[in-house]
Amino acid sequence: MLLTALGSQARRRGVGLRIRPELVRQARHEAGLSLAQVARSDVSRTAIHLIETGKSRPSLATLQLIADRTRKPVTFFLEEGQEQHLDSESLRQADPQLDGLELAIAEERFDDAKTEGRHLLDVVTQPTVRGRVSIQLAQAYLQTANVEEALPLLTSARAIFEDQDDKWMLADCLDWQAAAEHLLENPAALSVAHQALQLARSLHPAPARTLVRIYGRIGSICVAQHNWREAIIAYQQAVQAGAGLLDMSRLAKMYNDLSIAYRRIGNLSSALDFARRSVSIHELLQDRLSIGRAETNLALALLRQRDNESASAHLDRALSLFIEADQTRGRAHILLAQAELLRDRGDLTEGRAKAEGAAELARSLGEEMSLSEASHILATIAAEEGNDELADELFSESISSVEKLDVPERLTTVHAAYAKLLEKRGDVAGALKHWRRAVAATHPEAAGDEVGETVTSDQSDTAKPGLVTAATNQRRRARMAAKRSA
Repeated sequence: MLLTALGSQARRRGVGLRIRPELVRQARHEAGLSLAQVARSDVSRTAIHLIETGKSRPSLATLQLIADRTRKPVTFFLEEGQEQHLDSESLRQADPQLDGLELAIAEERFDDAKTEGRHLLDVVTQPTVRGRVSIQLAQAYLQTANVEEALPLLTSARAIFEDQDDKWMLADCLDWQAAAEHLLENPAALSVAHQALQLARSLHPAPARTLVRIYGRIGSICVAQHNWREAIIAYQQAVQAGAGLLDMSRLAKMYNDLSIAYRRIGNLSSALDFARRSVSIHELLQDRLSIGRAETNLALALLRQRDNESASAHLDRALSLFIEADQTRGRAHILLAQAELLRDRGDLTEGRAKAEGAAELARSLGEEMSLSEASHILATIAAEEGNDELADELFSESISSVEKLDVPERLTTVHAAYAKLLEKRGDVAGALKHWRRAVAATHPEAAGDEVGETVTSDQSDTAKPGLVTAATNQRRRARMAAKRSA
């Protein structure tokens, strides 16, 4: 066996003691020691650094070593309520193989972690350990966007921890499952994340770091689902729950998503501020894919300010970083932003090529939200070229895709865009129908019923003044509904 059997409390607590990492660094500085002086020949300097930054939890043996060398009691470093686990933690025998997997994840050596994790699953039989290895291995796959490999591992781990009523590990597992579903653009991701949150809140003491991560996950999912206000609230809760616990990487990702949310509710100054902060931190951490994502969102904020030249430069850099890393998942988002920029510049041919490339990529990866946005942009390009039939077909495709995803805010956006196009074309009745649907997507009670769905564009001219008035009212309602949603 890789691990000795633990008491039930230790099993529910997860691997390693829950500590306050900032106190490890504080104790080291107060003792006047470097990382190497704390580590000596017993552990690596990297391991101490990862403990200090909250990326790795120490075993009792490692924490005792840190306590001895910084002249602090072990209890000085513990989170509230962890003292009760000291006895059971002392029973755990360190296992170099499992510790190696955890260290590889913490050091972001994901290929090494995959190799080690697969080997452990071949030799481990004890269910609890298999569950933990499965979660760690799934993390390695998720960090490299191999979602299809991660989901079966998380499903297996979830079954193990549900069977053992291990709520600590189950909360962790549900959070990572939400991350996987989020990468697949599955609307169910938010429900899974809320399950994780409810479970984590029920634990005593509540695991602060896990709560911070789950709140951040909810914020990220809400951004993807266009729930801008809920996203901002989730990130505010993450900051409140994790005062002093947020590492630089997580903070940078929160800044990136806050930039998106503020841009979508029209607060461009905050959007630009958070986007630039995110880029700066990711540059410092040399996280190139995250730099690419942050550069894309900075470019989109600049586009809203009509600074097309700067936006173009940021998008070019973002795409080059994704190509350099051979990363396909998420690349469609960059291509769509470039398509939007080219369309607005009047370069419809190049804009169409970018949007079609994004659509092909999104279709191959099952990224339905990106596929819907590609159809939306291609529809507007077709309309600019005077191809009304194709524009109608593409808008229908976009609407159909969003309806399957059950993302009301995005559905409002597409119906409203189509309604504007139909108004411009002179199809007042068609425009009214889509204005009503735009309102109904998020606020069915505000949609009204002045004109039924049977109204057609070939009605008599005497009916058209009433239709125009109704369309104007629905447009006003749609804008008010959008503001309430925001």
